[in-house]
Amino acid sequence: MRLCDWLLKPRNRVVTSFDQADHAAHWLIDQYDAACPSFHLPDQEAKIGREHRHEGAAEALPGGTDIQWGFHLKGERFASMGVVCCPNRHAPGYECPAGR
Repeated sequence: MRLCDWLLKPRNRVVTSFDQADHAAHWLIDQYDAACPSFHLPDQEAKIGREHRHEGAAEALPGGTDIQWGFHLKGERFASMGVVCCPNRHAPGYECPAGR
């Protein structure tokens, strides 16, 4: 599945929407912070780190690059978080679920 295919899902599957890429990057890092205490291997994640992820998202999103992060959590769970740009350069014909 391509990340842009999330734009085909029902609007009620969209958690939130942003007009500015920096707001989306901040939201994404907030989701990361919420999941952080449950990381299965926090030392491995520390090698990449919060700041590097935030800088990468803040750099990529204004250029229309979708972001997807996934983490194994304690208790054999998995957290997935992402931001899909709309309009999307990989699927220019897809409508934006937020009506933009």
